[in-house]
Amino acid sequence: MCFACHRMNGAGITEIGPDLNLPTNPVDYFKPDALFMLIRDPVTVRQWPDMQLHGFSEEQLSDRENHNVIAYLTEISTRKVE
Repeated sequence: MCFACHRMNGAGITEIGPDLNLPTNPVDYFKPDALFMLIRDPVTVRQWPDMQLHGFSEEQLSDRENHNVIAYLTEISTRKVE
């Protein structure tokens, strides 16, 4: 679901959302609980102009899957490609 709007390490074709690893990964500036809530319901964490991130209900992305996304982002944060 993420790569419909985001790129990773410069790979991908979309430009809707920021790259999820370059120059920084969300785990570099969000605590896990805040990142969990950003994925679930972004407006509970922050809002920005032209915000397009809509969040994902538990039916769309279970709590376990949300935690798995954060674990993946944590791992990939150590594998930045310049």
